[in-house]
Amino acid sequence: MEQPHQQSFNSERDDPTLERTDGLFRLERKLLDYVRRHLELHKVHAESNDREREIFKERDEKILKYNRFVSLLLTHIIHVLCAIIPFVAVLISLFKSYMKGENFTNLPFIMHLYFPSVFDRSMAFQLVYQTSLYVWWSCMLYCWSVLARSVYFCFACLAAEIDLFCVSLEEISENESEEKLRKRMGKLVHEHQLICRNTEYFGRVSSKIIFGIVNLYGSQICIYLIFITLIDDIYVKVRYIICYAVVFAFIYFISWNGQIITDLGRRLKLTLFQSSWIDKPVWFRKTLLFMMTRASKDILIRPFGLYILGIDCIVTVCKGTYTYMNFANEMLR
Repeated sequence: MEQPHQQSFNSERDDPTLERTDGLFRLERKLLDYVRRHLELHKVHAESNDREREIFKERDEKILKYNRFVSLLLTHIIHVLCAIIPFVAVLISLFKSYMKGENFTNLPFIMHLYFPSVFDRSMAFQLVYQTSLYVWWSCMLYCWSVLARSVYFCFACLAAEIDLFCVSLEEISENESEEKLRKRMGKLVHEHQLICRNTEYFGRVSSKIIFGIVNLYGSQICIYLIFITLIDDIYVKVRYIICYAVVFAFIYFISWNGQIITDLGRRLKLTLFQSSWIDKPVWFRKTLLFMMTRASKDILIRPFGLYILGIDCIVTVCKGTYTYMNFANEMLR
């Protein structure tokens, strides 16, 4: 039987007090370390039945799909739309202004920072300045992609753990020997404890990442909607519509994964209540009752305890976006 410290998030080396000192990259290392341990402990072996093999296959396909999704969305689409295209536009405007002998004051900056006016005509400074902003912004997008991957991989691993627990519980037969029953029940208790610990700790560790993703891209959706309604240029409007669709897909994807964990938590609770316990010994029923009591607390992902990550989160983001957009329109009028 696996020991609790081998797979649980909450081990001695995962001291929560260190999260504040090492920042987001320590959180990312924690999440990826959990994924690595999960893949090492939960894999196909000789005793795996068809349902368990199917769960392992689905988990591996999800991890690969999430990796491709994040790579395509963050590393390619958003990087092209929000970094490469603005940087190329800056370079074109920069060389046009330089050839005409104009000041470099009306360039489409990737991100505006103040600098001494003496550098308004310095071509070398502008090239270094704009390239530095592009490199910095590209690095930020790469960091976001790494953090997003770690969160999505953990979603897939947690879902697989809950599925495996439900399958193991459903396999308990009526005519099972007491020795085999004790061995199976001990494993189930251990797995249920790890699921509860890992889910709770994952919600706490990933709160900064999930809260940042949902609120950052939620505010971007609001800004894109304002631009779409106010700008008359059809080409600019189409560009913001594409950005809006990409960012909305990103928020929907992470909320959908949170909803999967919530639904699987309900399935775990239902599986416990529907398990074969009538003809089982007293010790079995008492152990099952303890797990039922623990399962009365729903398995949810709550970033900072503010809201439940799920489909309802999408509705909240859309309502907030619509409210802020109306408020901005009223202010502009």
